[in-house]
Amino acid sequence: MKEYYISKDTTLSGFGKTSGYYHLLIDFIIPLFVHSRGDDILLHVDNRRLDPTFDAPVKPGVLPGQRVKYLLEQVFGDRLKTTINKSKKHCGQIWLTKKQKEQLPLSKVIQNVNKWWRCDFDRDPGHRGIWGEYDQSHYDYFRENMWNKYQTQYRAEKYVTIIERGRGANQRNSERSVADIHESIIRLYENSRPCRVVKFENLTFEETVQVCRDSDVLIGQHGAGLANCVFMEPGTKVAEYGPFKLPCYHVLADSCGLNHERINIHDLDTK
Repeated sequence: MKEYYISKDTTLSGFGKTSGYYHLLIDFIIPLFVHSRGDDILLHVDNRRLDPTFDAPVKPGVLPGQRVKYLLEQVFGDRLKTTINKSKKHCGQIWLTKKQKEQLPLSKVIQNVNKWWRCDFDRDPGHRGIWGEYDQSHYDYFRENMWNKYQTQYRAEKYVTIIERGRGANQRNSERSVADIHESIIRLYENSRPCRVVKFENLTFEETVQVCRDSDVLIGQHGAGLANCVFMEPGTKVAEYGPFKLPCYHVLADSCGLNHERINIHDLDTK
């Protein structure tokens, strides 16, 4: 059994928190899965969001405790045991607890890397990473295990999958309605491959894995749903439309062996 410790003060990429789907999956679940390599896990937490009994009302975009519990169960099964531990004892090799205010500003990190988003993990394995920037083998191991766990099938016919988000998130694109954007995207691709609109929050974890593996292109507004690109086949494409505040999905797609494209909604056919 391997022991790990995660605190509410643990530094995640972009000062993220485990209460958000992107950071829970990319900064927490996947590194834990890869590092544990099939061993049983004892996870010490002092973060209520990782306590399955905590299910208080939350803000949009913040995962309730029961949803966190569900995702952990789907990925780890009975390998993962969680205990609430507020002793601040460091039990893990991955999550080096540090006050978030001590995290280096992105501008200082950029000065020390070859590419503007990259970090050399061989020289600095304790670094938390910048928006999921790990070697592709890290993601290959995770997605292949999830494909096998849920017996997903490789299908030659691929879809253009368009992510539908919650109403609050969609309102950020006030100049054009989301339905109008989706229609324009469908017109762009419909002559080359089938298109579909999905709402990940209405799918099971198993369905999410299969939907993404069946997708040749995953398109969505900048947001957590694009994190599911980790289940796509290498060589496929992630496309996002704005606003683009952070390079999260460009970095993630590159690390997963995927192509990335930014779509300017003003350039889409509106006829």
